[in-house]
Amino acid sequence: MTDKEFCMTGVFTDLSTAVQGDIRSAYTEIHFGLPWIIKIKREVNNFLGLCVYCPIDKHNGCTIETRESFQVMSVNGNTRSPDTRRTYQYSALGATGPTFLMSMSWEEMMSSYAVDGVVTISVTVEILRVVGIERQILRNFDESTKDISDLVLKVEDKKFYVSRLFLAGQSPVFKAMFLGSFEESKKDEVVLKDTSAPGFQIFLELLHGEQSIEDETVNGILTLADKYNTTAVRTQLETFLIRDSRKSTREKLKLAKIYNFNRLKNKCLTGIKTMNDIRDCLAGNLSDMDQSVVSALLQKAVTFNQK
Repeated sequence: MTDKEFCMTGVFTDLSTAVQGDIRSAYTEIHFGLPWIIKIKREVNNFLGLCVYCPIDKHNGCTIETRESFQVMSVNGNTRSPDTRRTYQYSALGATGPTFLMSMSWEEMMSSYAVDGVVTISVTVEILRVVGIERQILRNFDESTKDISDLVLKVEDKKFYVSRLFLAGQSPVFKAMFLGSFEESKKDEVVLKDTSAPGFQIFLELLHGEQSIEDETVNGILTLADKYNTTAVRTQLETFLIRDSRKSTREKLKLAKIYNFNRLKNKCLTGIKTMNDIRDCLAGNLSDMDQSVVSALLQKAVTFNQK
């Protein structure tokens, strides 16, 4: 996942009562400072319609272009809809309404994926283009800080003015690059590849003590923190996932496996109290999960069934 992507999960209940034309909505989530809602619809042709809707009509002239990948989740398997590219455009006349992507028949969803009339839908949203909305910058690394900087890092088409000594103190990778025998140590301007400028801005803010972690950017920043081995940022990110993140328990457990976050893993396991919690965690591809977590969840399931 990139720093321009985010994941959402919606749990839809009492679907056995839905009739043709019914639309159900999950809770609104805030990502990139904007509201997003997963919606499903029982189409008139008895197909399942899937939609992510961003009702931001207050932003006149705003355009958001996205690509979405849906997944209908169950304890026995999963299915993924075709990726869809969708454009939201807003003007003084208001926002365009939600449009639904046809997925599978309603009957297939109910028979193969619903548990007691409950279905879990997840979606990964990639932001392709945003016009008219800017993220607030918490700390500047532009030419206004040139007089207190001794190094320029170029990421994509943006230049960041930084202190090599400060970065070296935060990261053994930066220390080797800027103070060691590498070619970069002799340069006043260094190009960093395979990194986005917006993501690197947030990463630098965190290194300098700003509180700029959000659910929609945490995955991308985790990649940078791991790449440059910045322990302080990794600790901040794990603490955010434990205390403040609204990501699903399954998503948190996946991140705990990738980045070896034992505190996060233990917190997630402690918070699993019901069979539905276990179903949500085990839905989908189990290869994404730490096998010790899978074992712990199965043991919890046995314990719950014995009560």
